[in-house]
Amino acid sequence: MITENKNNLLEMLAAKDKDWKMMVRSIFNKKKSYQEDVVNEIVQLMYMRLYKYVDDPDKIMYNDEINTMFVYITLRNIYYNYYKELKTTDEVDYNEYTDENYNENYGIENSEDMIKLQDDIRSEIETWNNYDSKLFKIIYFDGVSMRQLERETGIKLSSIFNTIKKSRLKLKYKFQNKYNKIIN
Repeated sequence: MITENKNNLLEMLAAKDKDWKMMVRSIFNKKKSYQEDVVNEIVQLMYMRLYKYVDDPDKIMYNDEINTMFVYITLRNIYYNYYKELKTTDEVDYNEYTDENYNENYGIENSEDMIKLQDDIRSEIETWNNYDSKLFKIIYFDGVSMRQLERETGIKLSSIFNTIKKSRLKLKYKFQNKYNKIIN
């Protein structure tokens, strides 16, 4: 039974193979270079790791679908381990790939200012009424689509759409200037 569940997990993962490869490419794009064979290798390592270490496939499922955040974190960890191994075999400078150097060399995603902005946005969302706050969190933090939320809750799609649109505008008007200062 466990083997059958694991095989089902692999089938579900394989169905989204292009998505996983796109995720790995996005991790590489922060570094501005990648090789397609390395992307394929990292995705294959993810399949093997999940098959080997996930005893109960339900642990990585969310609403009967693969939890993409779990897979992303697995891919990211494999990516960093891949370059860590390269350092020991090919003398690659691993310091280039550490989080401390990432901000100054490759982007602002994990900079202190960006993290503070994300915290400010989360705090702002907590001040909203319960309906708006929960809807926004389900859509953006849990990754549930609006149509799926409509099916599961019975809330009209137009209501969900309008609430999310209004919520995004609130955030845009409140935090656009801070965001622009960080990226420039």
